Amino acid sequence: MPAIICGSGPSLAKNVHELKEIEDKALLIAGGTALSLLPLHGVRVDFAAMIDPELSKERFKEDLDETPLFYQNRVDRDFLKTVQGPLFWMQDAGSSLIERGLFEEKPFDGGWNVVTFSAAIATSLGCNPIIFVGMDLSARPGEIYAPGVKATKNEEKLMLTHGENAEVFYSKQDWLMARTWLEKFAKMHPQIRFLNATEGGIGVPGIENLSLSSAKDAYLQKTQGLKERISKALDPIFPIGESEEMMRKVASLKESFSRARQHVDAFLMRMQEVFPSPISEDGKASFILFELEEESAYKAVLEMLWQVWKEPILRENPSCPELQKILLFKRVLEDF
Repeated sequence: MPAIICGSGPSLAKNVHELKEIEDKALLIAGGTALSLLPLHGVRVDFAAMIDPELSKERFKEDLDETPLFYQNRVDRDFLKTVQGPLFWMQDAGSSLIERGLFEEKPFDGGWNVVTFSAAIATSLGCNPIIFVGMDLSARPGEIYAPGVKATKNEEKLMLTHGENAEVFYSKQDWLMARTWLEKFAKMHPQIRFLNATEGGIGVPGIENLSLSSAKDAYLQKTQGLKERISKALDPIFPIGESEEMMRKVASLKESFSRARQHVDAFLMRMQEVFPSPISEDGKASFILFELEEESAYKAVLEMLWQVWKEPILRENPSCPELQKILLFKRVLEDF
């Protein structure tokens, strides 16, 4: 199934009308500011994508209705409350320790911005070809987004860069990082045809450029019946926050944190009992540490925290590493 990834670059104004004409002939994934523009032109989005931690509410003219939304935990929580459709959480490569403790799956690498995130989603869904529209990755001052999208007051400073044919453009650091990520991502998936129908901007090395009209003639002629196929695919899926397995994992991790607190308190009590003898030589204390290290809370969170803080803590307090480790855990566990 073909997919169209829709960004919100200035070039989108050239061919937004064509997106309406190819409805149901490709899976349309849009994110960020494009979500506020496409409905104004009567373009239906099949899947929405969102990763922004702070969203300007004035960019969105209306809620997403029942459009399925893929997101990561950086997204604005207030925005999520406005979404009436299914929510699909994708574990971030930089996800929190708690998330890592709840899920054994490998984190989802969504790249640098909502376009790269959408491309990774389309690839995971098995789409081919994947066609980019409105992915300028560059702009001129005052033309960050396509006409009709209201920009924020504090846009990141633009920098001078060059396109594939030595044209002069302005870009931003995250756009350039996204460009590099897409170049590598396309090389990692040679079985998928990536096409750039943006008709503007700096382009992506290794990804073929063509007009959206040409892409339509070559790849977007067959009606896909997307509405029915998406509805059928989503029907057996439960929202992640409501699944029994998810609730079981949350409850189990909470219980593990509770037991970890008990082990920490037991170790400190045992230390008082054997004082002034070294706690490192006490068999009962060693067994308490063993039980603590068997807890899922330790394996998912505490152990990693100790690896991060061990060096600075022991640099200041080199005596009795076991005690310093336990004291760190006690401070952390007070918040659970």
